[in-house]
Amino acid sequence: EGLLSMKATHAVTYNGQFSGPLNGAFWPVPEEIRRAINRLEGSEWYAVSLWALPPGKDVDQVPADFPDEYIQTAGRSDRLTVEIREVVNGVSIQQVIGRSTPAESGWETVAWDRFEVPVLKNELLTAADAVNLFLEYYESKQVPTGYNKRPR
Repeated sequence: EGLLSMKATHAVTYNGQFSGPLNGAFWPVPEEIRRAINRLEGSEWYAVSLWALPPGKDVDQVPADFPDEYIQTAGRSDRLTVEIREVVNGVSIQQVIGRSTPAESGWETVAWDRFEVPVLKNELLTAADAVNLFLEYYESKQVPTGYNKRPR
């Protein structure tokens, strides 16, 4: 028993390359999520994805093309884009998440590693937004009130 027997229900992927279980072994899950997102600085640490593990599986038992559904963020902790990928009627849909405030006209750019992506002004998010979105996704696979989704 003890920490090593904690079974993760979700995993986290960093920079699209390194995945590990989100099992609360070092910090409670909300703190692990907060730390992962707040460390994003756009170059060495630039992306975090959260996804549910298949029931009874560990990260190393998941195929390379998994998952079909996740939430991800990229950029710097003060300038992030957050996206959610969901399967709807058998089709994967990638959507950008933004605040549900009245849309301001114009676009912003979020940059990380060698990439840049345009987002609407209400879709330029902070670490606090991303943590809120990730925690709700972890609990319910939903986007919380106060945010909306737009197809990428």
